[in-house]
Amino acid sequence: LHLIDASPGGLSAQQPGGLSYGQKVFLVSIPAAFDLLATGLCCMGMLLIPASVWQMLRGAEIIFAAILAVTCLKRTMFAFNYLGLLLCMAGVTCVGLANVWGGGNTASDEGSDEAELILGMVLVLAGQVVQAAQVISEEWLLKDVDLPEREIVGFEGAWGLLMMIVVVYPILYLIPGSDNGHYEDPFDAVVMLSNSPSLL
Repeated sequence: LHLIDASPGGLSAQQPGGLSYGQKVFLVSIPAAFDLLATGLCCMGMLLIPASVWQMLRGAEIIFAAILAVTCLKRTMFAFNYLGLLLCMAGVTCVGLANVWGGGNTASDEGSDEAELILGMVLVLAGQVVQAAQVISEEWLLKDVDLPEREIVGFEGAWGLLMMIVVVYPILYLIPGSDNGHYEDPFDAVVMLSNSPSLL
């Protein structure tokens, strides 16, 4: 909080646009939350589909970002933009169909059946929707809220770290699992790191 107060104008100073610097910093938590959620969805989806399919499906972010840019930011798209989106949609569709129809050849290797493949692709595509929302919110912060890009990157990382410590780790610790009775045991991770200083 002291670091925020030390910024130009302080927390209470009103910037152009009617938002104080502290309010702008708080708004950076929006893309940080989107980034955290998108990463979680994509990682869960990657467990159910081949890595190559996961990587190619990430191209769908372009499609969702364009839709959100037009609807939320009122951006104008031209004919060549729509042509590029159509080609991207065709590529993502081909990848998805090839993954499902060719699942019989790869299911034994990946340990997945057709339902798992579809679920994995849905999770990855949902992650791309959230990732597109992150990109759009960052553009909104840059242009409409007028926050410097370096500060957006820095505060976004700080918000992400805070969310991981305060929200994600406690939830994973409370979920039953194979890690000392927890789905994720951060305390055990700290102990293992302290016993392996070469990793640090």
